[in-house]
Amino acid sequence: MKVTLNQLIDPAPIQVPNHPAPEGERYVEVNVTIANVGSATLPVQYGYLRRMLGFTWYLNPSHSVPDSGETFTQAFPSATCDGVAQDFTQDDVAPGQTITGCVQFGPLANAIVVTGFEASLAYGGYSDAYPAVWEIP
Repeated sequence: MKVTLNQLIDPAPIQVPNHPAPEGERYVEVNVTIANVGSATLPVQYGYLRRMLGFTWYLNPSHSVPDSGETFTQAFPSATCDGVAQDFTQDDVAPGQTITGCVQFGPLANAIVVTGFEASLAYGGYSDAYPAVWEIP
């Protein structure tokens, strides 16, 4: 799998029903592309086992301690980046297939400056020991 950070959307126009960002806070989205660069089809679900393939995403990760950051979420990216979350519906990620969408965070205090992003792959209960980390200027 290959993950590409396309764009930081800060603030993001996220519309969470009955959960607007409180005064002094905002939502943030990171637009990413996930590509299956391998030769095997990776199941997202296997029978009743959901989330065979998954990701953990962090904002402002600790560059010295993997899998720790200011805020995180565990999910496939939203299929849309228009502020309303929408799940992907496919069961597999085929070789050569790409998925582009947004990872949503928040609400975050307006005082928090987003300086980094981390993506950690999990497959069949095993986590990636070497996550991808980006510095955001």
